[in-house]
Amino acid sequence: MPSPDIVPQIEQALADGERYLDFAAMVDTLAALRSPYHQDYTLSERVGAVLLCVLWPDKPDEYTDAIRRFRMAFDGIADNTLIAARFANTIRPAAVLVPRPEDIFWDPTLYFGHETLAQQLQQP
Repeated sequence: MPSPDIVPQIEQALADGERYLDFAAMVDTLAALRSPYHQDYTLSERVGAVLLCVLWPDKPDEYTDAIRRFRMAFDGIADNTLIAARFANTIRPAAVLVPRPEDIFWDPTLYFGHETLAQQLQQP
């Protein structure tokens, strides 16, 4: 589960229909996949939270909108190992290797490979 420091931000970032436990599972998955490359779990948790639009509120609207729809594609991740595996398989190496939140580019297709992102970014 995410550290208590970011729980309020997660709760505030939830879109209608999203569950805290699903969001927390996504952040935890990102942090766990980063652990062989980044020993600081708190930093990895922050990177995951930024990528998933919990922290750093001044992201471009296109990024935030795309990531919210992306997150909704994994509704039930906290309770379903198949959905969790599918989410883990969307995570691209750039999400694992980006060193700090400050180094993130606001292009979700760099960090997640999922058809909803590519479709959303192609629409006008």
